[in-house]
Order: sequence, then C-alpha cells, then structure tokens
Amino acid sequence: MIRLENVHAGYGRVTVLRGISIDVAPGDCRVVIGPNGAGKTTMLRTIFGLLKPTQGRVFVGDEDVTGLQPRALLDRGIAYVPQQSSIFPRLTVRDNLEMGLFQSGRSDPRLIDGVFERFDLLARRRDTHAQALSGGERRLLEIARALMIRPRLLMLDEPSLGLSPVMMERVLREVAEINGQGVTVLLVEQRVKAALTVANTISVLRLGAISQQGTKNDAADPKWLADAIYGSNEPVQASA
Repeated sequence: MIRLENVHAGYGRVTVLRGISIDVAPGDCRVVIGPNGAGKTTMLRTIFGLLKPTQGRVFVGDEDVTGLQPRALLDRGIAYVPQQSSIFPRLTVRDNLEMGLFQSGRSDPRLIDGVFERFDLLARRRDTHAQALSGGERRLLEIARALMIRPRLLMLDEPSLGLSPVMMERVLREVAEINGQGVTVLLVEQRVKAALTVANTISVLRLGAISQQGTKNDAADPKWLADAIYGSNEPVQASA
C-alpha cells in the first residue's frame, strides 16, 4: 500500500529523516513508535506531500508519488489526520463533515449519514459548533472527516494526544474497526502500551532511521523495545 525507499527529508539545512525504508502491506495497521524528535511526524508529512524528500522515493501501490501535493494524494485515497487540531471550530459538526465531502469532490450526503450511524457521540452533537466539543470528540470528528474521502490509507499522528484514558480507548477502538474494514492504517503514537492494542506490525524510529521492525508480539517484549528505541538493554516504561 505504501512504500518508502531510502527517504531523506528535513527542514532547511536540518536533516530529520536519514534513509528511511518502510513497506506497509494493504490492510495492515502499522504503528510507528519512537522517542520525541525521532522524525515520526516528519515521515507522515513527507508521505503526504507537505515536505519534499531530498533523496529517496515514496510509492502508493506501484505508483511513484514522491513530491506530489496533498490534493493529489487525497485523490488517490490517502487521508492524513495531523497531530495539531485541523477542525473548523466555528462550523458545526455536520458542516465539518461537509468540508470533508468538499475535499473528496463528492456530494453524497449518505456518507455523512453513515458517519453519524457509526459515531453516536458525533450524531448527538451534529448541530454543535466544533469549538464546543471535548478533545476526544474533536479527534473523532477529525477521523470521521477523513473517512469522507473513502480512504485506502489512513495516516494518524498521535490521535491519543491529550485525551483521557476513556477517550483514548474509544479513539483507538475506532481506528481498529476502520482497519478491520479493510483500510490500511499508518499510526504514529507515543503511548506505546496503547498503540500495541491496535497494531499488527511495528516500526521503531530512532534518530531519523528505522531501528527495528516486527510484530506486536515482538514489541510486547520490553527488551526488544528497549534495544530498538534506546539501543540499550534498559526496559522501556510504556506509557498507558
């Protein structure tokens, strides 16, 4: 579904990604973990065309999409939910979903009805301005809006950030259900323990490079994680 080959990228003279190669199979839920500053967000931004790699290639399926603009990636069924809030706070929940339809170039209101059937929290708040939503509700709205393009690949950058344990569990459960319906998921998370509940495969990013890859069973071993993230035998304290 998505493949990076020896990708280098950064900001100005600062190189963040140093030869990343990663291959996410169709239908996978790949979780990317690693310490702060490792380059996880930069990787997603590069895939989505917000940054142009200085070296290497990005493929969606067999198509080379290196450097394509986000609009072109949306047209190819690639959705990205960034870490920073991306809702329109002064629009209602329904209007935010309408904006998702506008992005997709579709005008089928049945997609919005389907979202309200799926997300009961949003259905009850459909006429509420987004600025009045809780943090968890806003995150669900961002994910729901991403579904308006009927994505083949859904990329999420730390969707649990700032959420209560209850809402974090709800959001990650929705991510798992979306993946279970055939959507490939590429998920960046800091909360390792939570991420392992939805992961099929794991990539560990350290100092701008992939230090380890494996399955969720591999990552359940604290030594495996410690070696991958810190290059040591110290056990990782996985956050809840």
